[in-house]
Amino acid sequence: MTFRDALEREIAAQSLSVAEVAQKSGLSKGAIYNILNGKTEEERIRPSTRRAIARGCNRNIEVSEEGAVLFVEHGRPGPVDEPGEVELRLVPGRPFLAEQFLREPFDWLYSLEEEGVLTGIRTVDRVFQKREEFLSLVVENRGQAVVTEVRFDLRVTFEGGGPSKQFSSRLSGYVPCGGHVEETLFLQAGPSYCAELLNPVFTDPEGQTKELDGDLKYSHKG
Repeated sequence: MTFRDALEREIAAQSLSVAEVAQKSGLSKGAIYNILNGKTEEERIRPSTRRAIARGCNRNIEVSEEGAVLFVEHGRPGPVDEPGEVELRLVPGRPFLAEQFLREPFDWLYSLEEEGVLTGIRTVDRVFQKREEFLSLVVENRGQAVVTEVRFDLRVTFEGGGPSKQFSSRLSGYVPCGGHVEETLFLQAGPSYCAELLNPVFTDPEGQTKELDGDLKYSHKG
């Protein structure tokens, strides 16, 4: 069974929508539809993309000795991750991390509310920092060397012709071997918006910059 076949079967078995899988996996609906309709060939589906989609289905992945792909329940062993792999995840419903957050997007939100462009955000008195309604970026390093830097572009677009902006961002600090780092990206409240993490790269201890798999997307319903 191919990954596409396994995904189709899992979506049908759990009565999942592509939108649900996309939100939980951090991938776009278009990327998932491209797999389902065969536009993305089987051999071009990256391992990290397969795992993200399986996570979006609340499952792990197993590959049999014959090469068949299976979605399995959490708790059963999945595949061993390759050395040197770095994974990014967008995680909603997180608290504000005062020592680890991107300042520019929040300054932008502050100015938008001050100017009356957006309402319902409550950034003026900074009360929002005490809530657990934030979108975080989690960087997980399963490799054998530290990650010295992670860079990416964060693009936020408010729906209905609202304001939009793109920020060039850098994750402060480093990610230790076998560890992970979390950073607050944006507020998960107020009007509907789409947040996209684009062009992610990381730097190794030798100073080499390497691309990370795919772009990530999160939609806030408002």
